[in-house]
Amino acid sequence: MEYHTGTVVFGDWVIVEKIGEGASGQVFKIQKTIERNNSKTYVYSALKVIRIPRSASDVYEVRNASTDEKSVTEYFQKYVDQIINEIEIMSELKGHPNIVSYEDHSVIPHRGEVGWDILLKMELLIPFQEWQTNHMLDETEVLKLGRDISAALAFARNRGLVHRDVKPQNIFVDEFGNFKLGDFGISRTIEKTMSGLSRKGTESYMAPEVYNGNAYGESVDVYSLGLVLYKCLNNNRLPFFPPISKPIRYSDREEALNKRMAGYRIPELENVTDEFMEILYKACEFNPQKRIKNAEELYESLDLLEKKRRQESGTKNYYGKRDAEKTELIENGKMYHTGRNSGSRTYTSEKKQGKNRKTAGVIGAFAVVCMLFLVIAAGYKILPYINNSEEKGSYRIISDGYEMLTQTYDGYMRMQRNEKWGYLDEMGREVIPAEYDFIKFFGENGLAPAQKDGRWYYIDKENNIVENPVFDEYEYMGILSNGFIPAKQWDGKWGYLDSDFNKVSTFEYDQALPFLNGIAAVKKGEMWALINNNMEVTTDYIYDNIVVDGREMCSYNNVVFVYVGDKKYLVNGNGKKICEDAFEDAAPFLSVGPVAVEMNGKWGYISSDGKKVIDYQYERGRSFTQIGYAAAKQNGKYGYIDEKNHWVIQPEFIQAKACNDHGIAAVESEEGIWKLIQIE
Repeated sequence: MEYHTGTVVFGDWVIVEKIGEGASGQVFKIQKTIERNNSKTYVYSALKVIRIPRSASDVYEVRNASTDEKSVTEYFQKYVDQIINEIEIMSELKGHPNIVSYEDHSVIPHRGEVGWDILLKMELLIPFQEWQTNHMLDETEVLKLGRDISAALAFARNRGLVHRDVKPQNIFVDEFGNFKLGDFGISRTIEKTMSGLSRKGTESYMAPEVYNGNAYGESVDVYSLGLVLYKCLNNNRLPFFPPISKPIRYSDREEALNKRMAGYRIPELENVTDEFMEILYKACEFNPQKRIKNAEELYESLDLLEKKRRQESGTKNYYGKRDAEKTELIENGKMYHTGRNSGSRTYTSEKKQGKNRKTAGVIGAFAVVCMLFLVIAAGYKILPYINNSEEKGSYRIISDGYEMLTQTYDGYMRMQRNEKWGYLDEMGREVIPAEYDFIKFFGENGLAPAQKDGRWYYIDKENNIVENPVFDEYEYMGILSNGFIPAKQWDGKWGYLDSDFNKVSTFEYDQALPFLNGIAAVKKGEMWALINNNMEVTTDYIYDNIVVDGREMCSYNNVVFVYVGDKKYLVNGNGKKICEDAFEDAAPFLSVGPVAVEMNGKWGYISSDGKKVIDYQYERGRSFTQIGYAAAKQNGKYGYIDEKNHWVIQPEFIQAKACNDHGIAAVESEEGIWKLIQIE
């Protein structure tokens, strides 16, 4: 089958344009139209078309080595099955902000010949190499790239997965400048079906032990990511390549590869700081025993360096330039005009000026300057609250005057003003005004449940109400996650729909929660059980309740906190205990970082395998997010700690939500006013 503009796939998705092609297949932008009362709403995704076998030459080589046509078919069929298995694994990784979200797939056999088309629907992103053409990465941005991708690898590692194919072609960028890792194993399986000539060049980012066919471990991903970071800092050239002033010949590639495989240390980069260079040396170490051993360790090294720079430089290289007339937000090389109550910042050292500065920004900047002046003039210093405290950290107020704010999920936070709800983006810019009675977070399809005048609707990110005749069949429909939507019928029974709003389960539950990482929870009577994405209940109805996050999701890192009586236990998706500890209370996981739990009236932190990482000493705790900060309560007030249990912001808030990837968090002042702050 040929795929081109206008081709219909997955029933009601239409190909809009071709956006890429590589060794593993073609990529198209696809569109779904939702019609409502003579108005249309468009939803977009990406379609990857994988053809097995890739070429006639691949079939020819297999035929020459086979005895009959059946064995040729069986040879390629096993790779089709393996790709489908890897797609299903990718689906289980959905929900992590740095992993490409895979939404659906279909397998179409070729008629009259050996071959299959595998159609893979996933979120629409910008390929990293395409994004690079318009973005010059400095060391700060490469640091973010490393943190994002190592976080993705660490998340996968916790599920027993090693990527083994980390390279620029498998990295993508979303609209907010976050880096995402894709193709967990898919590209490698496709390469196995190719002839030797087709595979030429795929070893560019291989660790030596993989290239040489030796036993290997999880540090191979560290090695590959280290090379990606090195290349970004070296004018887009790998180690041992000629300088930017000279062309790259085939022999140059061979020589560079041979040097790496022979154990030569990667050359030092003059424009890179010693601290970052040392991390690259350890990541790209030829000897696996001396190399950074896994993605968590790499993330910790990069994260520590990023925090050190932030502390040393204050706002330098981090915030955008302000003046009395203009403000612009510069983020990952993209420029945005700020909305009301927004601040401005940049990841780069170039401080650019913008237009249309808002009055609120002027007042906010003036207030911050005045506060700093008073602090310095008074010689002000906060006394420690507990013995692990350091002096008060710094933050700036982005906006205030809210009745309520939530934490950020998938780039959006909810805010309440004048008893109505709306949305801010992850930088605190208002994107949907406060006009709804209540709202939930956005799902994978870009739709969020919103209540107005007593009725629930779906709204999109442009604040358009989206309707479908099927919606009238349900009293309530939740957010799409992992390809499923929890829905409540008018008879009060719950079940699940797919992304096209078709029933995929029986409607027999008294409540059903959204899926995350292939796990959800369902309720019958007064008791809860866990369910997998095959709609199979994996435990008995033995739990009194389930710990959920702000999206009502219960699973992260493939673990769940469940209530048994007045105790909370950490279990996996099949209900098996991760550890024997019985906790008095627990917060939901928010990242691969530690989670807050309570024992003997005090809160501390444990890892996803149940090991204690911060002692029980706080009055209350929120879990760590990807940036490495968590809100903790001491002496009746909330502040923020890092993973070394040091205060980043001393306790001074009545309430505090989790920080997002930009260090932005919602806090409540003693006056009962909610505000957004950004930790510097």
